[in-house]
Amino acid sequence: MHNKRIISFVVLIAFLVSSCANYRIDRGVEAFNRGDYSLAAHHWNGLAKEGNPAAENNVGILWEYGLGKTPKNLNEAAEWYLRAAKKGNLQAMTNLARVQKQLGHEEAATSWLTMAARWGYPKARDMLLEWNKPVPDADLLQQQAAEQEKRNQEAGDALGMMLILGLTAAAAKNGGMTTPASPSIAPLGLSGAASGGCTSDFNCGYGFKCVKALYKSHGVCMKAVDSYGTPDMSGPSMNSIGVKTMPTCYFNTDCPVGFRCDANLKACVK
Repeated sequence: MHNKRIISFVVLIAFLVSSCANYRIDRGVEAFNRGDYSLAAHHWNGLAKEGNPAAENNVGILWEYGLGKTPKNLNEAAEWYLRAAKKGNLQAMTNLARVQKQLGHEEAATSWLTMAARWGYPKARDMLLEWNKPVPDADLLQQQAAEQEKRNQEAGDALGMMLILGLTAAAAKNGGMTTPASPSIAPLGLSGAASGGCTSDFNCGYGFKCVKALYKSHGVCMKAVDSYGTPDMSGPSMNSIGVKTMPTCYFNTDCPVGFRCDANLKACVK
């Protein structure tokens, strides 16, 4: 009994730490979108020094553009982007490539863009085309999709369910971020994660999202569609990392016509 209490206490601490980090990331995003870049830096700098990849990417943005009290320094920006890119942050890979090219390291920049493109990241593919560089197939994403499909079939996961993300009225209530005009400098938020057969979207295939029940770090992979049933073919999202702390919906009326609010997942499914 004593050991069980200790384990429960440790799990609770881990959850609280994760939730606190998510909260600070998203408060920084809100400040960034208001133009309060110094407050954004206040929320992100500590997390970045602790190794949080979203915070590292966001701090890189501040250094790259010289926002708030953060002076413009491309070398410093590249260092923060590199830390996040090494952890698999696809946005950081493309941001790093952009800065590396400005610093004259075009070969390294192309290498990072190619890696992000192999994971199916649309911005990386667009940048390779702009630079007149070969665009690779999304083979890493396709390989992951095949492996996940095999695991899901073996486990008997219900992949017929469809997830609707970001288009419900409830989504506006869940503390998600608003993206600035230029997607290349949009900071990353971590709240309201979704999951499926996985711990994040990176465990799912192309066109699938990781959908988790509330306060769970593991979920199931589900096909992602918009309110019209059109497949959402976007790449994996950093938002899918961590524990889901906010519901996408509460009631069926929060979902588009033809969808229902799953009682366990608190997400709109079909």
